[in-house]
Amino acid sequence: CIRDSGTANLDAVDIDGAVAIDPGASSGVGLTLTHTDTDAIAYAIAASNQDADVMTITADALTTGDGLNITSNSSNSNSRKLLGITNSHASAGGTVLLHLTNAANAGASNVAIIESSAAETGAMLEMKNTNTATDKPITLNFTRDSTTVADDMNLGKIAFEGKDSAGNTTD
Repeated sequence: CIRDSGTANLDAVDIDGAVAIDPGASSGVGLTLTHTDTDAIAYAIAASNQDADVMTITADALTTGDGLNITSNSSNSNSRKLLGITNSHASAGGTVLLHLTNAANAGASNVAIIESSAAETGAMLEMKNTNTATDKPITLNFTRDSTTVADDMNLGKIAFEGKDSAGNTTD
């Protein structure tokens, strides 16, 4: 570790045990991983966790930034994913691939947004089932799960909105 400049450079180092990195109140990046091998994984976590999270990001002081920002500026047009989530064991049927929870009242904001600034020619959202079973159709389920229930309560809404020639939102 180099203490004078506050920078430590590690090259092919194996570490056994916990590692803590505290960059202090610097305005720079706390940890940078530079990987120049173009056909190998840059960062891999092999965890044996059974009852604890493998990775946790806590951003309680966040005001305007993103808790996680994944950006690609590659001009290559090959097919790829910026985020892939795979449950690869056929018996793990109780697994939820993605669970988004918002405890704040979103108000006029949206809880989840899928946005594209490209002139899309394909679907913005696709639900695909590649199972060969002929009796297992894709199901889109809207569930209102609350302890406050009443007869004739609204269960869900699908709204189609756009902008008119003056830029006003219309439905």
